[in-house]
Parts: sequence; structure tokens; C-alpha cells
Amino acid sequence: MFISITTPIDAIAGGDDDKKFVRNMIGGCTSDKLDLFKDVRAKFSMEASTGALPEAILDLDKCDYSNLDLDAKVLSGLIARNANFENSQLTHTEMSRTDARGSNFKGVNFKDTNAYSTRFDGSNLENANFENVILSGASFGKYNGEWANMKGANFEGALLSSSDARELCKNPTLDLEGQMNVGGC
Repeated sequence: MFISITTPIDAIAGGDDDKKFVRNMIGGCTSDKLDLFKDVRAKFSMEASTGALPEAILDLDKCDYSNLDLDAKVLSGLIARNANFENSQLTHTEMSRTDARGSNFKGVNFKDTNAYSTRFDGSNLENANFENVILSGASFGKYNGEWANMKGANFEGALLSSSDARELCKNPTLDLEGQMNVGGC
């Protein structure tokens, strides 16, 4: 007799070697896939983001979530490198400790979001709205040799420590209005 034990991800992804990639799951990169393990990722974002909870890892690499209303989604602990969220609504979202390096967030509204320690390095954040967003520990530096594009980004009321603001000010794409919103550079 042969008994096969599968995890929930194995059942969703068909058990292939790339099972952590959302694009390889049945149905692909749909917004409902963002809800997989959301309670675990919300409570244990640090553990999920470091790989200590491999069963909760979701990799959105190359997924397209552009022009969607993703209000109040839980994106904490996700690997979202090279994903496309252009012109989406990510308001009231929990996305602490998300690895979003090299992604497209052009025109995204992040208002009232928790983006604590999120890595936006090398991402396109042109005209993104960070109004009232928690950005402590977030990074906006280089990824694969490219600076995060901060042109036209709004930081009014965003929560950054003085050291976070100093780091953000090193980004040459941060325009004068952005510099003023983070307390001056």
C-alpha cells in the first residue's frame, strides 16, 4: 500500500518544484491567491519573510496585479519581486516585511497601509501615494543596479524615522516635493 502525504501548497500547485510561485498554481496570479495563508503571514510576517515558515511562502514573481482594487489585502511576508501592481489600490493593506524589489508600483495608492520594513529597492514608485503609510525600516535603494524610481511620490503624513528619511534622501530620483514631505534632505 502506498500513502501520499501532500501539503496544501502541493495540492494547489500540483506538487511541482516551483510550487511556491503563484503563477504556477492552478488559476495562476489571481487576487484570491493573495489570501492564501494570510492569517499566518499577518501574525508572523518576520518568520514568513525569512523563510522560517516555508509552508506560508508565496512568491508573486512576474505576477500581474495591475489596475486592481486590493484594498485591505494581507501582503505581509510575501516575495513580490518583479511583480506588476501599476495603478492598483493598495489602501489599508498590511504588507510589512514584503520583498517587493524590482516591482512596478507606478501610480499605486498605498494610503493608510502598513509597509513596515518592506523592500522597495529598484521598484518603479513613480506617482505612488504613501499618505499616512508606516514606512519605518522600508528601503528605497538599488536593486540590480537600478534605483527605486521615486519621481512624484507623495509622502505626506508618512511615518519614517529620521534615519529612514536620511536613507530615502540618498535616492537621486526623489524630487523636491518628496524631499520636503520626508522632512527635508
